[in-house]
Amino acid sequence: MSERNGDKAKFGRERRHKILMRERAREVRAALIKKTAEKVRDEAKSGGSL
Repeated sequence: MSERNGDKAKFGRERRHKILMRERAREVRAALIKKTAEKVRDEAKSGGSL
């Protein structure tokens, strides 16, 4: 009985960890896109070339 409950706890913990990793990856990706977009916009304003 305790083996099943232990597995349940382990897999739940792994699942939560995977979900957090995905959320962090999305946040990093969104921040990078925003930063890149700002840089491109600023260069376009100043007349710089890519």
